[in-house]
Amino acid sequence: MIANSTIASQNNVELALHCYKAEDYRKALHFYGKAIQNAFKKFANREIIECLSKIESIIGQHNITVSKSKHARWVAMGGTAELALGFPERAESEFNRALDLLGFRQPRSKMGYITKTLVEAVLQLRNRYLPSLRKRVPDRRVKDVHLAAMIMERQFVVYFYLKKMEGLFYSALASTNLSEATQDDTVTLSRSYANIGNVFAGIPAYRLSSSYLRRAKKVAENLNDDGAWAWYHLAGGMCLAQFGDWQGHTQAMSKCQQSAIAHGDRRRWEEATSVKSIAGFLSGELEQASDLSNDYSKILDSGFRRGVTQTQLWGLCMWLMSAIVQGEFTLANSLDKRLKKLIDGSSDPIDPVNVLEANSSFALLSLRNEETIEAFEYLTMAAKEIAIWGRPTNWRSIVGCFHYCEATLRLWYQLKVEGRESYFKETQRRLNSAIYLLKQHANIYDIAIPRYRLVAGWYESMLENEDASHTHWIKGLEFAKKFNMKFDTCLLLLALDTSLSNESLSKATHKDYSSELLSEGKKLYDLARFREWRNI
Repeated sequence: MIANSTIASQNNVELALHCYKAEDYRKALHFYGKAIQNAFKKFANREIIECLSKIESIIGQHNITVSKSKHARWVAMGGTAELALGFPERAESEFNRALDLLGFRQPRSKMGYITKTLVEAVLQLRNRYLPSLRKRVPDRRVKDVHLAAMIMERQFVVYFYLKKMEGLFYSALASTNLSEATQDDTVTLSRSYANIGNVFAGIPAYRLSSSYLRRAKKVAENLNDDGAWAWYHLAGGMCLAQFGDWQGHTQAMSKCQQSAIAHGDRRRWEEATSVKSIAGFLSGELEQASDLSNDYSKILDSGFRRGVTQTQLWGLCMWLMSAIVQGEFTLANSLDKRLKKLIDGSSDPIDPVNVLEANSSFALLSLRNEETIEAFEYLTMAAKEIAIWGRPTNWRSIVGCFHYCEATLRLWYQLKVEGRESYFKETQRRLNSAIYLLKQHANIYDIAIPRYRLVAGWYESMLENEDASHTHWIKGLEFAKKFNMKFDTCLLLLALDTSLSNESLSKATHKDYSSELLSEGKKLYDLARFREWRNI
């Protein structure tokens, strides 16, 4: 089917060019329209953008009129292509333009979003509890409403990447309300329900999240559409990870990968694989490391073939962090060079989370090579991204924040040893900010508590506040065990074991942690990195 779409798209572009040269601009517009639709079916994003550019040129220069509905559909396809290529700002602009054409003007200010979100929330409550008051939109408007709902649902993803929290809930509610107004089961409706489920999971509100995810699943079942299933499993899996259900998360991501492949949606496969690997870091399933390395390579290759910098960054950042965690430093140094080359040579926008992950990894490797000032410079770049955030945006940034905290903590200690006073004071200020950011994550997501308590305990220990450090580690250990986070459990046991062995505390207490560490940490003992954590 995709091969047929490719041939059809090429033929239509050739016909459009022929008509354009013959100055039959209306027919040229017709064939470019067909070409953009075929390109959309096969996820040929750059081709979509090129065709849209030709369409806009014909409409603007040759005074050719086209229905607003058709024009909006083409513009929306262009916005979807920009989003897939990693340009959320451009996607937002195109989506807003498409909605304006349809008569659905989006808010342009933070207060506008808040006001419209309240209106949409009231409508959603009415739809839930007084469904008899809901009326179907007129038949003549159904197609436009379906399209507007689809665009607003895509806006949800845009706002997620742009960290526009005020737009996130609005777009999820608006797309759901519009989809429900048609009284049709659609892929957009299923995705919209899943998006609301994700928003509630981030609060976190487990019951409301589960309720909307069940609705998303029901619509996906009714449609039996691979695209709907891929998005449901992706959203559902991310929610499960936030609540520490690692097994359920892994199963959901595997199903998402299967549905995405069946649907031909490479982007969704890349997202599922990336999220699956992040959860692997948090759950501590180190035995999956070799499988994940294969996935990182596949993500990287996929992004390279499609020319998408963002996808390549997903693969390289996660692969590099994985290599560092496992102590595979020869591989890490090789990946370090590839990642620096990609970032330095890219003119595309880079996700702040990837910037944080990359520079934290660069700093850790610099510290291993005793390049203190280089590490300071990398962490300076990472600190700039944290300043832009201002607050946690989602649970997936927990891993990057932890690596940043660890690198900053190691640098702070090294600068103290070397007596570099000016660097030391600035690094201590950053360290306090970094630990505070990780604490903010922990206040929202319970799965972040073990990492926050681990880092905060290390910091207190270095300040020789042993009682405070033990309190942090014991509380962190409680949550690590609660969520079956093997990696965190071992690191916290290691911290307690190492600290208590140096103190004149109860031998029985020390023995409890030591024996448990030996039982839980068999795999960690074989890692080169284990010795570094012991000596932190």
